[in-house]
Amino acid sequence: MSKEMEGFMVIPVPDKLSYYKKNALKDIRFNEKVRCMKCRKEFILNEFKVVKRDEGGEFIVCKYFPECDGTLMDFMHALPA
Repeated sequence: MSKEMEGFMVIPVPDKLSYYKKNALKDIRFNEKVRCMKCRKEFILNEFKVVKRDEGGEFIVCKYFPECDGTLMDFMHALPA
C-alpha cells in the first residue's frame, strides 16, 4: 500500500544506492546519519523515501514522509552525540 499526501505517492526503489548516486548532488555518504531540518529527526540516509508527484517528477524525501515534507535539500550531517 502506498502512502499519499496531496498529489504525492511513495514509490518503491529496489536499488536505493544506485538511485541516490544518480539523483543526489549532496556530499553525504549513503550510510551516514543525517538530520532533517524540517522535522529535526535523525535517520540513516539510506532510509530515505522516494515520492512521485501526480504531474511527474520524483523526489528523495525524509524517512518520516508523509508526516514530514523534508527533501534531500533539508538533510544535513548529524552532529555526533
